Order: sequence, then C-alpha cells, then structure tokens
Amino acid sequence: MFSSVFRSTNRARFAAGAVFALCLVLGSLSFMGCKSAPDEPGPLEGTWVSDYGDSYVLTSTTLKYGSYEGTIKEIVYFTDDQKSGVIIYEYIAGKEQKYYDYDDNWNPVGDPHYGPGKFHATYFSELTASTIKLAGAYSSSENSGHGCEAATLEAAKTKFASIDASQVYAPSYGTYTKQ
Repeated sequence: MFSSVFRSTNRARFAAGAVFALCLVLGSLSFMGCKSAPDEPGPLEGTWVSDYGDSYVLTSTTLKYGSYEGTIKEIVYFTDDQKSGVIIYEYIAGKEQKYYDYDDNWNPVGDPHYGPGKFHATYFSELTASTIKLAGAYSSSENSGHGCEAATLEAAKTKFASIDASQVYAPSYGTYTKQ
C-alpha cells in the first residue's frame, strides 16, 4: 500500500511539472512572435493637426472638425491592414456643417445653408501611429455645392462606403499629424 501511494505522488508531481514546463514553452513562444514596428497603423482616436492649423478630434464615438461635430455610426475599412477607409457619422444637433454662398471676392453672402441630410463622411488613408491623410466628403456638383450629406445611415453607407466613392467625394486629402 505504501508503494502505491508513493507511485501516485510521483505521477502527480511529474504531471504537474510537465504542465508547468509546457506553459513556460508556450508563453515564451507567444512573446517571440510579437513585433513592434514604429510605423504600424495606430488607432484613429486622437487629435490630428495639419500644417495649416486645422484639426480633427476623433474619439471612439465622435468626430469633430472646426465648428461641426458628429456621432460616429460606422467605420468602414477599405484595406485589410485598416490603413484606409471612411468614417460615417451623424451630425449632433446644432453642430451641423454650414455652407455659404460667396461673391466674386469670396466674401460670404447671405445666411448659411445646411446640407440635405444629417449623415456625413470623412475619408482617411495612409494611417500610421503618427500621421494620417483625411478628407471630408464634398461634391461641388451635388446640391449646388451646399453639401453632399445623406438623409439616413443606410443612404450614407450606400453613398460613401466604397473605395470608388472615395475617389468621387474625396479627390484630395490633407496630411495630419497626431498630437
């Protein structure tokens, strides 16, 4: 009887030691697979400032640019590495983008106009941990240059959420640096 207890104790110690060793090996392998590159895509959240002083402030729930602000409804990535895509958001009441008519000298004329809908989009590309290219959706041919917003979230997804749409609504991007 004494010898069977002794054998059971040795088997239990051996099994515990084997499990511990296996955990050490697997844990070591998981750390060896980690790489850290300085230019890996960073999160979109943060304050992004251009050389001209304008800025986008992005949180996990809101996008703010100048005087307008919206609640983010969806982010659609155009690439698997998530370096480019579109942020679709709904304007917060009272924080909608304002559009103006201008005279020949580029002075505002009359009261501001608001876009035709409450949903808008901002395109991004070349996202890294420290830089990004951003462009608010715009079309001079739609609504006489007074915005290209969409009335519903579904309409905004249909209108803005493709790489082809980015070429129509964001023909040029500004470069922004994360602060």
